[in-house]
Amino acid sequence: MDGRWVFRVWHAQNRPAGAPVVRSAALDSSGSRVCLGLEDGSLEEHRAIVGLHYLSSVSRLVALQEGGSLTLLDAGSLRSQPLPLKGIALATCANEEPGRAPRLAVFHRPRGARSCRLTVLLLFPAESGKLGQVAAEMELPGIASPTCPAWVGAQLVCAAGMRYCFAAPLAGGSLRQLFDVPPELAYVPPRAVGLPSLAQAVVLLGETGIRINPAGHPVGDALSLEGYGALRALSGVGRHLLVWTPERLCVLEADTGACPVPAWDQVRDALAHGEAEAALRLSSRGEARGEAWAQAGLALVGLALLRGARFTEGLAVLDRVACHAFQPAQLLRLWPQRMASWLPLLEALDRATRHGDPGDVMGADPPDAGLPSPFAATGGGWQGLPVLEDGRDAKRARRGVEQEQLREAVEAFVPYFFRAREMEGAQAKDGIDTLILHLLMDLGAEDEAAAFAAVPNAAALPEAAALAALPWVLARGWEPGLRLLTRRALPVDLVLGALPEGGRVRWRFLRHLVHCGGEAAGEESVHTALALELLGLLRRGGREGGEGGHRVVLAGAVADGQEIEEGSVAGKEGTELGEPDEAELEEVAAALSQHLGQSTLCDPRRVLHALQGLGLDREEVAMHRLAGNHMEALRLLCVRLRDVPAAAAYARRHLPRDLHPDLLGVVLAGGAPTRHRDAARLVAALGLDPLGLVAALPGDAALCTLGDLLAGLVAERRHRARAAGLRRAALQARLTAARSRLAALEGGRVVVTEGTVCARSGARIGTRVFTVRAEPPEGGPGLRPVSLNHAD
Repeated sequence: MDGRWVFRVWHAQNRPAGAPVVRSAALDSSGSRVCLGLEDGSLEEHRAIVGLHYLSSVSRLVALQEGGSLTLLDAGSLRSQPLPLKGIALATCANEEPGRAPRLAVFHRPRGARSCRLTVLLLFPAESGKLGQVAAEMELPGIASPTCPAWVGAQLVCAAGMRYCFAAPLAGGSLRQLFDVPPELAYVPPRAVGLPSLAQAVVLLGETGIRINPAGHPVGDALSLEGYGALRALSGVGRHLLVWTPERLCVLEADTGACPVPAWDQVRDALAHGEAEAALRLSSRGEARGEAWAQAGLALVGLALLRGARFTEGLAVLDRVACHAFQPAQLLRLWPQRMASWLPLLEALDRATRHGDPGDVMGADPPDAGLPSPFAATGGGWQGLPVLEDGRDAKRARRGVEQEQLREAVEAFVPYFFRAREMEGAQAKDGIDTLILHLLMDLGAEDEAAAFAAVPNAAALPEAAALAALPWVLARGWEPGLRLLTRRALPVDLVLGALPEGGRVRWRFLRHLVHCGGEAAGEESVHTALALELLGLLRRGGREGGEGGHRVVLAGAVADGQEIEEGSVAGKEGTELGEPDEAELEEVAAALSQHLGQSTLCDPRRVLHALQGLGLDREEVAMHRLAGNHMEALRLLCVRLRDVPAAAAYARRHLPRDLHPDLLGVVLAGGAPTRHRDAARLVAALGLDPLGLVAALPGDAALCTLGDLLAGLVAERRHRARAAGLRRAALQARLTAARSRLAALEGGRVVVTEGTVCARSGARIGTRVFTVRAEPPEGGPGLRPVSLNHAD
């Protein structure tokens, strides 16, 4: 045997020589009769043979035809002789044992009788010219139509209706009932088959076979025939049981119920006939027993189900296959256009799973032993698999998968690949992740695709795949695109090349780079690009700054950590491109103020050029500060913005003190009376000499216009001098009071040394206990007296 069972059909021609030639033939719908139209105009009718026994020891054939006629034939010449039995033959059973004449049991019913009779014949060889002799006869009361008789040693078991009976024609002619078939198992007709080599018989109860011995007792384990479908017939050959179904012949070992054909061959044969369920049952049994070949069997079954467009079932089977037997990435070839760059890697995976580890994936047989492999791209396993992608070429290659099935397939593959990428030993995860992203995009799952693409770089999704998906994500909304860019460290130059200028994502991505603390946060080009992008949006939106706009926070320019003003506006959902609305312009203005106020890496020359004409004075102040043009920054604060407190804070922070008087000339340039008041406020804020203001006045200034200003300065100086005198007096008073308290403390101090004597007794105190009186003695010295503590 080579693992396959081969059956040959012998055609026997039993029409005598010279008989009329058959010109036509017809078969009735039930298949029980054949009608032959002959050349001489006559018609022959041949009934079906319902029972046939080949007795090799005597070279005889026993044929039971429909209608009850029993014929004995010479196995060589096929010459027939009728057996002289009374009535109609109902069933037959033959038995051959070495050294004994073969026994033929015939169940027949005499005409007019209600019960049948059992006759046992001993058959003689064909060359003897004799048929045989009767060995035993017995009546079978209560049995009208026995079926499926089988020899068990010298006894017979047969089915009578829904019960099994046990007859012993050669041992006294006894008859007894074995058991009834339960009604719930009546969907399978009773059958019995003999196993002469084991001296046993198998009887069916539903889809379970029970072996009985010559005593009529069950022996061994029950045989499960579940899953074989409708049983046409059972027969025994040696120690094997042949199970006939409408589709195939199954061979089982009678004592174990296992098939003698290797399970791998059975799986292969079942798949070759399109019986994926049978192959799955066989592979599942092997998996339960821990057999190594079962993994390859499950892989074959899964691919067969995929080939039949049963995607959910096929992927559920492939979920059970370990990566050493089948790599999930090998399914990437179902999308040949999208995954073309991974095809060379898949060929390597095919070879690895076929010839790799091998506790032998295929079992004990070597991989090259003619076993079919699902792992070679040119092998039978991949042939016929559908192509699951859109496109003109893909539609031509998509074998048997309709458009509505395509979405169902994608919906099944997405969770499978999510599970597969977590399997131990899974390879080509970058390809799997790339395909997952494409499939999510095919399904229109914007949030899921953006979230998956935004997984940090610990994921296997290649940067190229994330960049390729960026336009698709941006088309669904700027927020998913921003999540993708801010959660993955993608190449900045490639991202900026993919982002349209003036879009909602570009400036937010640049702001993320500035504040994320990465390498790009220290690049001047990134800081400058963010400022220019924000300015371009404001220019496109027609927004100008000034007193009504956001006021910039001058980093380091505000004294004592006091901020001038700061604002922020929440973002708004929308598409990537389009004219910015009022809320977004507010957010852009706030972002620009914050960025220019905090950044020290912007190119001030380029930013100042972009600021021209926008009226963003405070932003210009920040850039002049960054460029070191402090006087120009102060001019903007004092002249254009008239923000004297901010100018004073800026000057104290960035301008040397000896240059503070020069500010007066900047403020007074132009000669307007309002400038005079600003100059006076600046003198007061910086503590400058009022005479410096007079010196800074232009030569053509009218003194009459300065009277009130100078009077105010003088009054302020007097007030400040008076306040300073009051502060000095208060400090002097506090100092005098502190000195008085110190003198009092010094007067009450007592110093005790080794020479100090007691005021009462004059004795030296030394180390003895002493007392200091609270008050000095009357008329005594100012120091408090010290006296010894006496017991009296």
